[in-house]
Amino acid sequence: MQNSFSGIGHYKTTNKESTSGYWADNGGDLHPLSVKLEENAIISIWGVAGKKQGRTEYRLESQNRAIVTDWILVSDGWKQFNQATFVLISPEE
Repeated sequence: MQNSFSGIGHYKTTNKESTSGYWADNGGDLHPLSVKLEENAIISIWGVAGKKQGRTEYRLESQNRAIVTDWILVSDGWKQFNQATFVLISPEE
């Protein structure tokens, strides 16, 4: 049997520079999040200070390419644990 990870972020817009919401996944995690909006990126800080806390950056590199990077906060700072590149591929005509 293969295990797969699934999660969803719910966001509400508070203004043009930030937003808030929460993250839930099938691993049982449920985290509040705050988000900073930049021209080509969304930077999300999730979790609770003093407990499990992380950061996810969704960065648009070009019209067809986005990079998602995840970090977890450990005792000596942010430690990257994931990075994925997404590329939009147009169907062949």
